[in-house]
Amino acid sequence: MHYPVNTVISFTVLISVVGASFYYVYATDATEPWLGIEGSNITPAIAQILGLEQPVGFLIFSVEPGSPAEQAGLRGGDRVETVDGSPVVLGGDVIIAVDNTQIEDAQDIEAQLIHKRVGDVVEFTVIRGSSTQEIEVKLGAR
Repeated sequence: MHYPVNTVISFTVLISVVGASFYYVYATDATEPWLGIEGSNITPAIAQILGLEQPVGFLIFSVEPGSPAEQAGLRGGDRVETVDGSPVVLGGDVIIAVDNTQIEDAQDIEAQLIHKRVGDVVEFTVIRGSSTQEIEVKLGAR
């Protein structure tokens, strides 16, 4: 089955950088919408470190330069800390909703983006530090 937005596990980065769940939302060809973020589902340990009430959401580790996510102002992490014995990039935005629909993980983001096309505007609700913000991202082509 073909999905316009794919979420895949990157084993190379998994082993060398974070040692935890790692997702990359990207397009496989120029006709599919592209976001350009890398990150991880919020785990109970990450939620505790970030001071989140519940372990839900998607922590952005990095934002690809020139991507729609970067142009919209989504932010990746700025520091590495050890979580459950593995290094994790912290300090990035935590996505908690897409188009006003609460998400729990990367799969929920994918479900919200699956019918989107290049040029569609998507509203992300993110936790940045101690505040919640709405950030609109115009999906681009790879």
